Amino acid sequence: HPGAAGRAITVGSVDKAMILAGSSSVGPGSGRLSPASTIRLTKPDVSGPGVAIRSTLAGGGFGVMSGTSMASPHVAGLVALMLEQNSSLSPMMVKKILEESCEPIPYLPNQAGYGLINAYASVMRAKAGVGLGLAAAATVS
Repeated sequence: HPGAAGRAITVGSVDKAMILAGSSSVGPGSGRLSPASTIRLTKPDVSGPGVAIRSTLAGGGFGVMSGTSMASPHVAGLVALMLEQNSSLSPMMVKKILEESCEPIPYLPNQAGYGLINAYASVMRAKAGVGLGLAAAATVS
């Protein structure tokens, strides 16, 4: 499955109170640090809002849905905002910023990853290239 890939960003789902959704997948993932390693990868990597999300429905109209399929677009949208500020970010840099900018929530890493995504902190870190060895002048578009 795609989430087993070490470089994929996997997403858990929480509600407005930052409570882990019952439908949210938990880890550890099936991927390993290396083929010979016994250490399995932590999954999900981050969590996003995914409970009672108003969205479009197939065939038209709107409805309320829940799940990681609702949380993942929040993370994808945040990644787009980050790349708009700094298009030189590699996929691994994006993942690192997302993880390091999360708000901690009271769950184990294999339940909610690094925590709840923080859009403002992630975009500001992407813009500045903080901790990534990038010159600040080169990161502002």
